[in-house]
Amino acid sequence: MCLAGKLRKPQYSRRFRSHLENPSFLTWIIVGLKRLHDRNKSAWWLALFYAAPFLLHSGVYAIGPDYALYFAAPAGIINLWALIELGFLRGSLGPNRFGVNPTGIEVPPPLPAG
Repeated sequence: MCLAGKLRKPQYSRRFRSHLENPSFLTWIIVGLKRLHDRNKSAWWLALFYAAPFLLHSGVYAIGPDYALYFAAPAGIINLWALIELGFLRGSLGPNRFGVNPTGIEVPPPLPAG
């Protein structure tokens, strides 16, 4: 008799699973907010970067798979833009409206014209 057939994966309730997923979601929000402030951008950009792809992907389930490309392509473009904006571009040089530069690198003043 094989025990592999009797073993089953643990079933978590939705409530327990949502508690496991919330810390990672909050981490995404906090890191995204910090990166946007490093780039001297408002936190409202998080609505575009996080909520818009979620709503577009939800539209696939509401409309049906026949029109999935019309929702998935814009969501993929927004996700790629968010990856570049939050992951690869460096922050603004010097202090910005959200505070001083956390790296401590001072920006030299611009050279006088002429």
